[in-house]
Amino acid sequence: MKRMNPKTKGRILSILFVVLLLSGLTLILYPCVSNYRNTLRASRTITDYAEAAAGIDDVEYAHLLENARSYNTQLAEKCRIS
Repeated sequence: MKRMNPKTKGRILSILFVVLLLSGLTLILYPCVSNYRNTLRASRTITDYAEAAAGIDDVEYAHLLENARSYNTQLAEKCRIS
């Protein structure tokens, strides 16, 4: 079996070190990056909801509330255990 050239062995070790370093950084930074991304998404969702809710007038709000109460009453009656 042929022995490996010292230069080639050094390059392979350097590449392996970089791969291991990047893998470790990915594992360490994943929770922070994921949390940041989810915070941005939640903030955007809340802003969109607030804008949509601000655009509802009192008549439409009362109508939606009555529909929700009616739905909840029907749902409670269907789930009632005798």
